[in-house]
Amino acid sequence: MQNLNNWIEKIQQFFSGATPDGFSLNWDESRFFKLLSDRFSNFNVNNNTDFNYSYCNSFDIKLPASLLNGNYIITLKLSFVLDAFVLFITSYSSDFKKGKVISISDVPELKGIYSDVTEFAESLGFEEVNDKWLEEIVPGVELELAAEPTVDNCLFDDF
Repeated sequence: MQNLNNWIEKIQQFFSGATPDGFSLNWDESRFFKLLSDRFSNFNVNNNTDFNYSYCNSFDIKLPASLLNGNYIITLKLSFVLDAFVLFITSYSSDFKKGKVISISDVPELKGIYSDVTEFAESLGFEEVNDKWLEEIVPGVELELAAEPTVDNCLFDDF
């Protein structure tokens, strides 16, 4: 695993000019989507990538309620800034109007699919970001929305 200071230095270098814009940099909104949807063809996989204040691809894997007795979505974000990813699980109400991020330990039945998604991202050469690093401030970087940009804001979403 990389060390946090190396990651911060690389992030600072990436943001040393103008704030990157995925549209003007021709980032591929569908990068890895076909591979992911093929790999998890038993599930509903959505591409929610949008470069408005985002520096990553964002994919949702909706798990069938019948499989786990509840509504869960696993979100995978693959950064364009560094070969880094985050993965989180959201539990939704039956009407999908209310949701909250939960821990893998809250639903042990998800460990297999969660591990499979982690393995998928790692097979592409991406490294999972340590949860503690996400809130670390990245000095010297200016973003449009975040007053004090964190690793999370710089790698994934500036909001």
